[in-house]
Amino acid sequence: MTSILSSSAAEAEAQLVQRLYARDEAAMTFFYTNYRVALHRVILRVVKSPELAEDVLQESMLKFWQSFAHYDATRSRLFTWALTICQHQAIDTLRLRANREWAKSTDITECAPVRQLVTPAASMLSADLATCLARLKPIYKEVLQYRLQQQMTLEEIAEFLDMPVGTVKNRSRVAMHRLLLIWQSS
Repeated sequence: MTSILSSSAAEAEAQLVQRLYARDEAAMTFFYTNYRVALHRVILRVVKSPELAEDVLQESMLKFWQSFAHYDATRSRLFTWALTICQHQAIDTLRLRANREWAKSTDITECAPVRQLVTPAASMLSADLATCLARLKPIYKEVLQYRLQQQMTLEEIAEFLDMPVGTVKNRSRVAMHRLLLIWQSS
């Protein structure tokens, strides 16, 4: 089996890897200068925005530099490893943006049934909202009731129920989605 890299190219990559292990900033500059365009192109295919692709590339190169001690030349070529970092960063960036948009669009206080409450501090739920809430599973209903009746934040609910904030956020998100489906079907 022949190597894809010529021996001189393999030696050059090995030298570059050693310089990067030694935290040689000139080696990082060399890598960035020579691979930036190819990495940017791949990121752009994922994120579909030149500006966002540039941001993702910068974040990726920072991760590349900071985590280089974990690079294992026996498992992949240098470019392949960098490419993997860039792809993961692009996907993570899209997921983060999607989650932020989801959170903005599913704010409990913006939901139609919740807007029927007379005041933000109302202790009683409207009949329609109470009916919709009654159709939720108890684990989801509990989180929404604390948010609506007690005006508690997700962090406060997590502390009160002694569970991770991520679990409370997930239950809140699922509850909102199900509540809106119930509301729309009624």
